[in-house]
Amino acid sequence: MAISPAHHLFNIKVDIERSTSVQDEYTTPTTTWAVEHSDLEVMIQPISGDELLRLGKDLQEVSHIMFTDPIDITAQDRVKYGDRYYNILHAGNAIEMDHHLEVLLRELANTEVV
Repeated sequence: MAISPAHHLFNIKVDIERSTSVQDEYTTPTTTWAVEHSDLEVMIQPISGDELLRLGKDLQEVSHIMFTDPIDITAQDRVKYGDRYYNILHAGNAIEMDHHLEVLLRELANTEVV
């Protein structure tokens, strides 16, 4: 993978976890998480009030935005940064240039992490 010019801005490492649904021995559906991308270099920033207004009412629960090189990532994945977790609300190819992804996140409270 080519290193993007903004790569030096990717100053933290996170894991991208992907969920799978399996049934336990009682046929109860259970969600498990496995690391899909390990030590991915990214930049995560809190979202400002102005940015939140610009996103519109459909994305009012966005708390952070993450920038990363283009990878396979979906809204069914989540981000783990240290002991913090984020749901992925949307992952988009910025301006369709295949330069980087802009990923909209919602930080999870400890009680929401499964």
